[in-house]
Amino acid sequence: AARRGPLLIVGDGPEADALNELARNVSSDSVRLLGRRDNPELVLKACDVFVLPSQREGLSMALLEAMACGLAPVVSDLEPNLAVVTHGVSGFVFATDDQADLERTLTTAASSDLRAIGETAAAQVRAQNSLERTADAHLSVYHGLTANESRSLARMKV
Repeated sequence: AARRGPLLIVGDGPEADALNELARNVSSDSVRLLGRRDNPELVLKACDVFVLPSQREGLSMALLEAMACGLAPVVSDLEPNLAVVTHGVSGFVFATDDQADLERTLTTAASSDLRAIGETAAAQVRAQNSLERTADAHLSVYHGLTANESRSLARMKV
């Protein structure tokens, strides 16, 4: 049997009231709405998986933070998610807006070696998304923009 614990929902937004109502109807023991947290790493370290069911999303910092904490992510198949999560290797991927596929993917995740997948996810974030690597990438873009601007100004003889 799969481990079952409470569903923790962290954050705040326009769906908070609807989620509170849904949680009251389901069971107060099985769903916990934690609201906005200034220390999400404490919540992440208490979890088994991180679920990002977004229908639209850029590269999610919450996803990278969860992976860095060693959580196996379960994400929708949006392009930014696929750039960092490889199904069965560094997490799990389901079809966006497909509840049945999300349920199947969660079942697959529950029967997988979540610790090994979380370790792979954490190592990947350290290698690809470290502060140093991200800063270097931003500096490279800025240098490229600055060089292009300098060439344009030189051609204009300003």
